[in-house]
Amino acid sequence: MQKRDRILLYRRDYLKNRKSDVRFTGIKKMCSLFGSNTADRKRGACLAEELFRQKNPSFDKFSKIAKAAYMLKDVGAFVFDEKSRVLEGDMILTHPIAELTGREQLYLAEALSALRITKGKYKYRFLEDERDRAVVTCIVKAVQDAERRTGKASNRTAADNVPCHIQAFIRKAIHELKELTGPETDYGDPEVIHDIRVAFRRLYSVMDVFAEMIRPEWIQRFGVLLKREISLLGKLRDLDVRQEKITYLLKKNGRVPEEIPVYRKMLEVSRAEAIERVEEHCRSEEFRDFLESLERSAEEPVCLPILVRTGQARPFRTEEVRQRYLSKCREEIGAYREWLGGMYVPEPVLHRLRLSFKRLRYVQEFFGKFPGSGREKTVSDGRWFQETLGELHDYAVLRNDIAAKMPKVRKVADRRELTVLKQLRTSAGEEMDQLYRRFIKRWNHR
Repeated sequence: MQKRDRILLYRRDYLKNRKSDVRFTGIKKMCSLFGSNTADRKRGACLAEELFRQKNPSFDKFSKIAKAAYMLKDVGAFVFDEKSRVLEGDMILTHPIAELTGREQLYLAEALSALRITKGKYKYRFLEDERDRAVVTCIVKAVQDAERRTGKASNRTAADNVPCHIQAFIRKAIHELKELTGPETDYGDPEVIHDIRVAFRRLYSVMDVFAEMIRPEWIQRFGVLLKREISLLGKLRDLDVRQEKITYLLKKNGRVPEEIPVYRKMLEVSRAEAIERVEEHCRSEEFRDFLESLERSAEEPVCLPILVRTGQARPFRTEEVRQRYLSKCREEIGAYREWLGGMYVPEPVLHRLRLSFKRLRYVQEFFGKFPGSGREKTVSDGRWFQETLGELHDYAVLRNDIAAKMPKVRKVADRRELTVLKQLRTSAGEEMDQLYRRFIKRWNHR
């Protein structure tokens, strides 16, 4: 390799490919891949091109670069860390634009890096000729003028970029939570509590499933707080589910709620106290501040940079990340085969297996429905296993709750209520057995 084929800038070596090895791309593909919203930027890009022509008639042939620079501005938001954003121009070197010449690629690279400088003077990295630098200065000014007239362009969507999808998912979940917990919310409605808890669980699931892709400081800041919300809502939701199961078992056994007044009163008191705690918390300034800080945090990249300044690259394309995480979830589920073939199976093992199916379902929902009947069947199977094991766990919790409350119930209840509670506990165990038979039959034929 000749000396002119290697450049050293900012203590970084750049080595030149042969022309036959260069992979060119288009501006639209770059936007799709790295997160620039082309629909939002078209008007501003045309304005930047027009402003460049009006103010720099001698450089008229380079006006298309001003348009490209507007389209690609901030394209490295999810690629580089904040301290390395000046390297944004590198993306044109690694993903050259098909419509531009070699010299024009360098103009665009310099312009994108220069647009990242907010303080001080930009130090040119690739161009030494004063005329070339003048062209870049004109491009940068045209883009900035166009942005002032049209407003800041969105930079949060991409068709093939998982960090962008995670960002959009989090923003959508936060918006949903703010709507669900508005001033008119009825926290005594079981469906409302279910919806709020599901929204929090989805938000937490992204952090949990994609933890290695998300910035550690974001997890440290919000992880514990999200678990707190889920736990608080979970206690109320568990009481709602317990009442549903009790009502079903009473009806199945030809009984009525009036036959278990003491136990029913205990559930009602516990639920009233739980509703009061949830409502007081969700209407507090602390909760509002928490949602606001979550929303502000989603204005900046939540994920780790795709390319670290030292050169380390992380997977980010949708298909490769999807396959990686689906495989990881299936391996986790497969590990339970070892523990389901004995004389007895501990219910806590089935509960943890349910959580593994839930994690798989979150991954599937995050990446959307798969095309083709085979893949859709896989999604349906995962949902069936999770829901079946979830119902089994609800009955296990009910059985344990009845057993835990029996000593207190005995002190004030009559013999008839004690008999009915024992019958309900036995009936809950029978439901567990039936659900387990259905589960293991399908599990063994997976």
